[in-house]
Parts: sequence; structure tokens; C-alpha cells
Amino acid sequence: MSIHVSQVYDYLESHPLTKYEGEFESLLEMLHYIYTTANPIVNDTIRERFQEMGHILKKLSVEEDDALHNLVCDLCLEHEQLAFAHGITVGMYLMTEINALPQ
Repeated sequence: MSIHVSQVYDYLESHPLTKYEGEFESLLEMLHYIYTTANPIVNDTIRERFQEMGHILKKLSVEEDDALHNLVCDLCLEHEQLAFAHGITVGMYLMTEINALPQ
């Protein structure tokens, strides 16, 4: 018995990604969330840089401090999500190349 692509799309449409906490717009977004929850991306360098940024931000008003801190965090998250998506894409290309190798 073969499965047709239309059947897969029908199944995905009738089974949305709401079985996890949060609202995800895509499977990739959900995978990123699950992966980074299980494997937090924090190291000594990141902690040190945020401490350095904190010393600089102390010179600003509370509102300016919050606004700049949130902006930096948003930029970091965007970069992290793009890097994750590109990593998945590169992995998929690698698997197609490996599968094409003679056995």
C-alpha cells in the first residue's frame, strides 16, 4: 500500500502542531524550541558578554536599559533561529549526498 503526498498533507492539516505548549507557526519553530529547551545555548563567553553589556547599560535610564537589552536579546534569538534552520537545511543536503554515494 503506497501513501500519496496528498494524504500526508491532509493528515498534517487535520493534526495541527498544538500538542505542545506554545503556539508554533511551523514544525521548524517547534523543533527549535524543543531542541533549545533540552540543550540551552549558553556558555561562559555569552555570560561574560552579557555582564559586559550590563555594565554599559547601567549608564542608561531603566527604560532605555530595558529597551536595548530586549533588542539585543531579540537579535540574538533571530540569529539563533536562522542558524538552526540553516543547520537543518545543510544536514538534509548532506544526507541526500550520503544516500547518493555508491555502496
